[in-house]
Amino acid sequence: MKRILLLILVSDLALVSEAQPSYCLSYADFQADKWLHLDTLIVKRQSRQRQFLMGVGKIKLTSGNKKTDKILKEKAFAIIFHDTVFVNCTKLQYDDNQLGNGYTKAFRLGQDKLLLAGSAALEDQVISDIRTGATLLGGGAIGGALAAYSMREEMAISKGCFVTEIEFRSGMVKIVAIDDAFVRNNLSKTPELIEQYEQIKPKERLLATNVIPLFRKAGLIE
Repeated sequence: MKRILLLILVSDLALVSEAQPSYCLSYADFQADKWLHLDTLIVKRQSRQRQFLMGVGKIKLTSGNKKTDKILKEKAFAIIFHDTVFVNCTKLQYDDNQLGNGYTKAFRLGQDKLLLAGSAALEDQVISDIRTGATLLGGGAIGGALAAYSMREEMAISKGCFVTEIEFRSGMVKIVAIDDAFVRNNLSKTPELIEQYEQIKPKERLLATNVIPLFRKAGLIE
């Protein structure tokens, strides 16, 4: 069996795994589960200063091969290893704004959707990949386009949850903020979780820190 190298760099942490990472070139390819394999994947968390100055995603993914790295940076829509999905922020559009550069962690929702969290929602939370034992400092990338919004709107965006909607001909993928109806519809088969949801203060119900745990309990995301 061919050995596949997966190098994960988080601060001073470096781990090696035999998992085979893969990437897809479009949202349509993601929905069709059409992936191209990578021999090597290097995952590095970007500094907070760079995130603030550049409005970028929190995770930089490279392969060590210049030609492949150019594809990952400019053309790829998403990268997956094990069940962890990272989406290229240059392919995401909220309102009329591109979300910057770099990759952000996303959650599979059903067969053809991706759920993302705002940048402030998962700040400093450690996300663990159980299969590899690897840990990544997690967080969403929604934040690169915040300059166009008021302070109140920025806070709502950075703490909220978003779901992929449609892919434009340009290759950009529209994401929209989830609403109350979306949450209730997805939790409809688990009345006890809807009850937990209703116990949360109305103004806080749609925060990613509340929605994501409920969706995990319902088995909608991992």
